[in-house]
Amino acid sequence: MPQDTRDKIVNALIELAEQNPEKSYFTFSEIAKQAGLSRQAIYKKHFSNVEEIIEYIRETIMSPFLPLYESYKGEEKTNPIVFFSQHMIPAIYRHRQWMKVLYTTAIDPFWRDYLTGFFTQWAEQNLDIDAQKLGIPQEMGTEIIVKWINSLIEIWIVKDEPLPAEEFAQLFLKVTSTPIENFVVSD
Repeated sequence: MPQDTRDKIVNALIELAEQNPEKSYFTFSEIAKQAGLSRQAIYKKHFSNVEEIIEYIRETIMSPFLPLYESYKGEEKTNPIVFFSQHMIPAIYRHRQWMKVLYTTAIDPFWRDYLTGFFTQWAEQNLDIDAQKLGIPQEMGTEIIVKWINSLIEIWIVKDEPLPAEEFAQLFLKVTSTPIENFVVSD
């Protein structure tokens, strides 16, 4: 029952954010009313403040990635981009509605930075970027790749009907393995 109530609280905040995308803060009274609960029930039994709800949303979205991080370390000779498409994209898709709201509303202004930090840590540990070949510092190469991947995810997940994970994973691999110059048609 407590998990059901937590889900009601989170879903109420998500609904409020969808209804008021420019609003960055909601009171417990607003959330309680939307969830059909008392303000005290939220405060005393579940969350101390709205920031804790946001943190819970982040942790819930990102929790599938921690075991994936660990499982990747044990895989030999698996291309990290292929691994990302096969394992991480389905994990993202499971929380697509929450992620869409985080991307398209003001409820979590630091969502993109949070996600970038999370994936940067993975990239630093698992991507071997040939920065010398590119003529840029290693950190810059990692930043470019992570932001590129995050942009692809955002463009996909904010759609009203995003492609299913399997279809997007194929598209993701195609886009990430194609030189950018092939996307531009010159006259």
